[in-house]
Amino acid sequence: MIYVDSLNAPHGFRKEDLYLLVGLSSPAAVAIENALLYANQEKIVESRTKTLRRTEQKLRKSEARFRAIFDNMKTGVVVYEVEKGGNKFTLVDLNHSAQKIEHIRKEDALGKEVRDIFPEYESLGLLKVFKRVWESGESEHVDPVFFEGRKQSGWREYDVYRLPSGEIVTLFSDLTRRKRAEEEQRVLQERFLNAQKLESVGRLAGGVAHNFRNILQAILGNMEFLEMVYEDMPGIVERLFDKKIRVTVQMEKDLFMKGNRSLLSQVFMNLFTNARDAMPGGGRLIVEARKEGDEILAVVSDTGFGMDKETLNQIFDPFFTGKEVGQGTGLGLSTVHGIVEEHRGKIAVSSSPGKGTTFKIRFPLAKEMADTSEETKKHIISGNGQKILVVDDEPGSLAALVGMTESLGYKVAGVSRSVEAMETYKEFQPDAVLMDRNMPGMDGISCIREIMRLDQNARIVIVSGYESSGPNGIDKDVKKMIMGYLTKPCGLEDLSQVLSGILET
Repeated sequence: MIYVDSLNAPHGFRKEDLYLLVGLSSPAAVAIENALLYANQEKIVESRTKTLRRTEQKLRKSEARFRAIFDNMKTGVVVYEVEKGGNKFTLVDLNHSAQKIEHIRKEDALGKEVRDIFPEYESLGLLKVFKRVWESGESEHVDPVFFEGRKQSGWREYDVYRLPSGEIVTLFSDLTRRKRAEEEQRVLQERFLNAQKLESVGRLAGGVAHNFRNILQAILGNMEFLEMVYEDMPGIVERLFDKKIRVTVQMEKDLFMKGNRSLLSQVFMNLFTNARDAMPGGGRLIVEARKEGDEILAVVSDTGFGMDKETLNQIFDPFFTGKEVGQGTGLGLSTVHGIVEEHRGKIAVSSSPGKGTTFKIRFPLAKEMADTSEETKKHIISGNGQKILVVDDEPGSLAALVGMTESLGYKVAGVSRSVEAMETYKEFQPDAVLMDRNMPGMDGISCIREIMRLDQNARIVIVSGYESSGPNGIDKDVKKMIMGYLTKPCGLEDLSQVLSGILET
């Protein structure tokens, strides 16, 4: 605003004066207005500059945050620029994990085409995945594959994405340790399952062996030292094999072991039969036996079909058979396994398709053959009319034990059930009891407890076909109750000595 006043002229300003003032004030007004506008623009620029600086700081922080996340990710990340319509992928960025996993340096990889850095991607089909993702915009997951690079190899799992910028990014993980752990776990699981299988085989074989022993108890008086079953082998081989199969038998002399001829013959009969069936067009069977340290090693080899790993893992399983329906029960080799273990032996098998099969069986070696001279005849101790109660659910075994006990000079009562045993004990009042361990209904252990309630001074001997568990499988309380333990088939000498020993106490 301009203020003008007339001090000397009483009549004010003339028109010319007013025109002059107007002419002078217009440029001044423009100048003032321009000055004001300039000052206002400076404020706007300053404000915008501050805003831009704040935005730039935020961008720097965001980029630093992204870079920190990018470089510290456990997953490998690689970014590619797409060229030539999706046929060329140039590496433009990668994080620390990608460098570590693939053993490459960032400065060596930037600007290189993917085929120069990872030529294996083409054979793995990853380049086709890159192109599909770039064209469709849809991400894809690549299941674990085995990557074998120039500097590093192992299992990889990939995820491929397209960025808004049109670049392709791959995220990948190194699964090598996990795969190894899974394989180790699989092996352990397989071993565990095999152990469970063997345990079930053991249970089945134990039951089979128990039944064998009950039968043997009715037939055999005792177990003798046998020169294995080799003297029977020529006859077995002659019955089983025709002239298309060449048989070689190589055996050392003086191979003695303690065992049951019938059961051991069944072992070799089963192995020979399997060998014959594996060579329908002919072949060769080799039977060997020799000493190895304190053991007898028996080897049965054939040149038949052979077996794969999966079959080998199952051959001792009950009811498993590789034969056609109706040609095998699947119990032959599980029974063989059980009989060998019951004789404190070990059995192993090796085979491969088209290369035949070899069974190796090891038995404890007896130090010498039984001496049958007059000086070493069995020391059988006779009874003097004492009363013995025999309890066994198997008729043949019961009859044999009753007959053997009577032949020793004892008065004997025989029963086949625990309930009968309780009643007979009260009436017969025996001096000793021979108790079968495994019976239907009330088993032998439970029956022993009931008898001890009737008579705390009862003399009880367990007679069982479960040799593998023996007295170790009995509760401590029951161990205190019994005075002896016999394993079927028990001989007259052992029976006489046990009865004599408990009746003298």
